[in-house]
Amino acid sequence: MVTFEHPTGDCTINDFDLAVHVGQIRLMCPQAQRRAHIYNNCNNTATTVWVARSSISWTGPAAALLRKHALFLQQHEQASTLLYLADNLNRLAGDETRLWHLSHSELLHHFNSSYPKYHSWELCQLPSSTKKLILTNLRYKHIRTERPASREPATPPGDSGASSLPG
Repeated sequence: MVTFEHPTGDCTINDFDLAVHVGQIRLMCPQAQRRAHIYNNCNNTATTVWVARSSISWTGPAAALLRKHALFLQQHEQASTLLYLADNLNRLAGDETRLWHLSHSELLHHFNSSYPKYHSWELCQLPSSTKKLILTNLRYKHIRTERPASREPATPPGDSGASSLPG
């Protein structure tokens, strides 16, 4: 984990937020209809941008998680849109992260009474295979490689032969 005390870590809070989103997609995909579009909100700008672009420009946990995100959506023939929602507007997510001291049943009671909806809230557990997959991707190491040296053409261009330029 990258912190002030450990600045050379491999995982950032952004990687963890992306891991949460990948877990949510994994839980939602089998529940949604084929060719459905899943809308979700996130209060992490980096995660929102990475998912919108479906890529990042470096290797590491986020790159590996984005591949899994795309794979889950492709397997279930679905699309996903992740929208940014600021903390002060995202009370539901704020409650979920701040009420960690509640038991599962107390948290469900809080959600059902504070955020009523047509169907009751239910606790969904990630399959152990998905937990393992996400944790493995969070441990994915950055591959630091040198840029390849520029290669010279095998044969230098000459002044004989057909030219590809007119005249």
